[in-house]
Amino acid sequence: MRGRWTAERGATLLDLTIAIAVTGILLVSLASIAAGIIRIPVKTQSELSASQGIQNAVLTITEDANMAQSFTPGVEPDYGTFTWHEFSGASPVQVTARYYWDGGDVSWQNASGEVFWRTGAVYRVLDRRENPLIPEESRRQVMDGVLQYADVVFQHTPSSWTYDPATRKWTYAEGKVTVSVKTTQEAGAEFPDTVFTAQLVSDLRPQIDRPVPLPGRLAPPVPPPNQVGFRIAGNPNLITGTYRSGSGADLRYDDTSHYVARGAGTPRTIVWEATSEAIDYSEITDITVEFTGQTDKSGVSLEFFIYNPSDPEHTSGGYAPSPDAATTYASASTDYTTVFTFDATDVAYVDSLATKVVKFKLKATASSVFDLSADNLVFKVAGTPSPTFFRDYVIEVTPTLEAGSFVGGDFTSLGTDDTSYYTVGEVGGVVRWSAVSEAITLDTISSIEVRFIGRATKGAPVQQIFVFNPANGGDGYPATPNAQNTYASTNTDTLVSFFLSSADLTYVNSLFPKEVRIRVKGTDSTANWQLQGDLLVFRVKP
Repeated sequence: MRGRWTAERGATLLDLTIAIAVTGILLVSLASIAAGIIRIPVKTQSELSASQGIQNAVLTITEDANMAQSFTPGVEPDYGTFTWHEFSGASPVQVTARYYWDGGDVSWQNASGEVFWRTGAVYRVLDRRENPLIPEESRRQVMDGVLQYADVVFQHTPSSWTYDPATRKWTYAEGKVTVSVKTTQEAGAEFPDTVFTAQLVSDLRPQIDRPVPLPGRLAPPVPPPNQVGFRIAGNPNLITGTYRSGSGADLRYDDTSHYVARGAGTPRTIVWEATSEAIDYSEITDITVEFTGQTDKSGVSLEFFIYNPSDPEHTSGGYAPSPDAATTYASASTDYTTVFTFDATDVAYVDSLATKVVKFKLKATASSVFDLSADNLVFKVAGTPSPTFFRDYVIEVTPTLEAGSFVGGDFTSLGTDDTSYYTVGEVGGVVRWSAVSEAITLDTISSIEVRFIGRATKGAPVQQIFVFNPANGGDGYPATPNAQNTYASTNTDTLVSFFLSSADLTYVNSLFPKEVRIRVKGTDSTANWQLQGDLLVFRVKP
């Protein structure tokens, strides 16, 4: 039988072309996937590099901050300088670590060998005063990827003692430095830049030359006995800055009126001097200055300098080159109170003066325009008053209206003998209000004279003044007034004065803090009259 032959058909050119095209498409897709897999670690490597860079920088800054006894803020491009002492040798060695921003081009290489460029880095320069290093050895880059100076912020809060006169307790706040960091790293052409932020807060050590006792370790300072507050004489002497508003009278009370100045120059700076009123003491043993103020910008640094031209270290017009006290107003529009005490040398200088006065200088600085609003300034003095010494205490809270219709004025209207009045109109022929003195900072009081200047706008009202003492029973005010007068002439200022009785004086001496509370009452059958108070002071002798 004859076999049958069957032809087998081979691949045509068209088949080959289609196969090659499909294979090419598959290879391209696989290559794209593989490239993505390869590139992702590049981005991850960039993120890890940036994160590790910030961690290393934070560790370096933290180490310096923990060693430092002080921090001096800098001006762009400097962030500031940490200062401390090392005790490894025979004598202490001063060490400084300065941080600054350099805007020059910086390059770095990742693990894959890819080179990146970024403008800006933070450098640290270490200097040992007795073993100086050459710049190449002391200069070290601690952080890259800092695009601009403002991406790193050093904020300094100095250590401080704050005294609460109500409790006679001091509160210690440790000095600290807060550093906010932002870095930007390139992650390759396929990915956006990597941005990392971090913040650290580190406490500073106390300074060795002026150790500050920590509560619980050493007894905190206590206010001296018989400490009397003296006010500023006249107006501050503005040396640097622009006057905005207010006067020395606005520094007499912790209220809403301020002496305001604006910073000038670069960096923005305010400098003014203040001198106390004359201190009628035969001997001064302690002086404490208490200043309250606020700024309209955060981060403003304040320094206080004590005037003592007899001290050879006070080489700058009677002031020392370094401040006697310093603080930073961390928040805007917030009242801060700074308390600092004169040392024995400065007290001795004031005590040696024929007319004893206290003088100091305030300096405020910031990088941008700011206003300093000074609210209250008190020079608290302890010692032996002269035989003729007395102190006038005023009220610091608006009187409590008990009967009548309020017309105008507040407690400041009763602080000085002028043309401003605390005014109340009669209701039912009666005006009545009560007031309390500011805290009297004396351990023992020998006499208190109440002095009130007032007037009536109409009629001939009878005015009575009562002194509060719980021994009187009832609401504490006696049935019989401690003083009484009649306003025979309208719109004519009339002074009424009287001394507290021995029983009332004993009661005031038993208080802590010591204060005097009185009630003022006016009566008249005439309609539509007003009682106007011009001055209310409590004249106290120790």
